[in-house]
Amino acid sequence: MTLSRTGTGAALLLAVALALWFFTGTDEKKNRAPPLVTLPEQDVPKVASPAPVVRKNGGDDYIGRWEGLDGRFMLIEKNAETEREPYAVTMRYDLDQAEQKFPVEMEGTSIFVQRNGSRYEFAPSDGGASSDTRLHERKDCLSTSRGETYCRG
Repeated sequence: MTLSRTGTGAALLLAVALALWFFTGTDEKKNRAPPLVTLPEQDVPKVASPAPVVRKNGGDDYIGRWEGLDGRFMLIEKNAETEREPYAVTMRYDLDQAEQKFPVEMEGTSIFVQRNGSRYEFAPSDGGASSDTRLHERKDCLSTSRGETYCRG
């Protein structure tokens, strides 16, 4: 069976008319407000993110080894009383370089490391401040604003 051009055109016109009616609907559909979708309330326990360890002051609280990712670390040590700065940091922050020792200043609860001509602030945080999800569950960390993070334990 073959359709004439007139029959094909009429079928196409009918299909377009049905599509327009379906998508635009009648005036009754247009005046109706869209339905609101509400979900029933559920008692879902809220999981608190691990809170960072609160430090009253920096200094001796930070002495020790802080682990980063993939072999990076920060070792904070107390200098001898004869040294100008009371603390020093030995770090391996770049896997392409050997560990290096840097001068440190403490202000409040932050550690400031003078490294390669820039001053980096490490502040108490949790692992969520890290740019890497592998540290997100950790609680006792020191992080920079750019996500460089070292954690204890």
